[in-house]
Amino acid sequence: MRTKYPTKPFELWQKAKEIRLQNYKSIMNAKAEGKLLFTGQRGAPTEIVAGFGDLEFLGMNDYAASIAHDPPAALEAFELLEARGYSRDVCAYWRCLWARP
Repeated sequence: MRTKYPTKPFELWQKAKEIRLQNYKSIMNAKAEGKLLFTGQRGAPTEIVAGFGDLEFLGMNDYAASIAHDPPAALEAFELLEARGYSRDVCAYWRCLWARP
């Protein structure tokens, strides 16, 4: 079978992983560096909160997907949140996000 468009592996995958790791490190150090930590959907109006000064943005979907991709970590997150009194019918992505300290 002929393909119309040739395909190849994503060449920058390693670089993308390095950038994501640096982003998470910046988020983890935000408080120590005196930065505001803002979290929300990737479509959130970051331009509005940028007026508050130097900040780090934690995209809820990105972080929650990282947790959800690891079933033992996701289960731990769900159990932690349930122990805090949250219901099981809360969105699974939000449970992954809220359960982290």
